[in-house]
Amino acid sequence: MTSPFPSPIPTLTLPNLPSGPLTTIGLTLAGLALGVLILAAYLWTCRFWPYANCPRCEGTGKSRSPGGKTFRNCPRCQGTGRRERLGRRLLRKGDH
Repeated sequence: MTSPFPSPIPTLTLPNLPSGPLTTIGLTLAGLALGVLILAAYLWTCRFWPYANCPRCEGTGKSRSPGGKTFRNCPRCQGTGRRERLGRRLLRKGDH
């Protein structure tokens, strides 16, 4: 005897997707194009916003002593709190 109610777990059928060497090449080219587009967008932003917060001092420009009561200028950014982004350095090398 079969139940008059539908099965609680629906069956899912997927369509046949194309496969083969041309599909693999197309996906590879699409991935490379997306990577180049992301890199170009990053370099464009580095052109207009060349500096970011210093990761060591988190943009404060101060380096605390171990006791936490005194501070000095951050040795990485020399107290500015900013650092030049990697993309900006790459663009600067290309300008020469």
